[in-house]
Amino acid sequence: MKNSKFSITVYCGASSDVQPPHLNIAHELGIFIGENNWALYYGGSKAGLMCAVAAACFEAGGEVHGISFENEFLSSREPKNENLTSHHMAKNIHLRKEILHESADAIVILPGGLGTLDEAFEALTLQYVGVLKAPIIILNHKGFWQPLEHLITHLTKEKFLQDVTRLNYQFIDSLDEAKKELIANSEKKSHLKRIS
Repeated sequence: MKNSKFSITVYCGASSDVQPPHLNIAHELGIFIGENNWALYYGGSKAGLMCAVAAACFEAGGEVHGISFENEFLSSREPKNENLTSHHMAKNIHLRKEILHESADAIVILPGGLGTLDEAFEALTLQYVGVLKAPIIILNHKGFWQPLEHLITHLTKEKFLQDVTRLNYQFIDSLDEAKKELIANSEKKSHLKRIS
């Protein structure tokens, strides 16, 4: 499902009952992706941060690809977004994540719950074993992901995470910094396309 455009997979929450600053950061990221004419891949929901990033990207002219999967619990809580460039229904959650990982030139992790944590840990694990090449940006907006950063430091200190050099991730505190990283990665992809 690889796109010729620079493609960003965004993992984030679908809860609508969150603080406005979290929704705002998702909205701003969506605008940025759309204005750069990039492609957004995300979980396909029309709720919470997922809706905010997708709607903003779509309105700003970006491609938006929703990857959902059939699940009774989620269907009742996360309405599907119709304002998409494409929508793909995966058979299960594992295939959904596989498509999202494989589509990514870069991954951005915004605030979210258990699903977002699951996606983040799987992406980091796939990176660690050499399967996933896309850089991971963990947007630590207002310190949201500080506990995760501490956990990774703790795992490293206790020698459960042996070689962090195998990982290509960053905790970034501001959207402006994240934007710079995404632009740098986009330019890298363009350069590689030109010389190949």
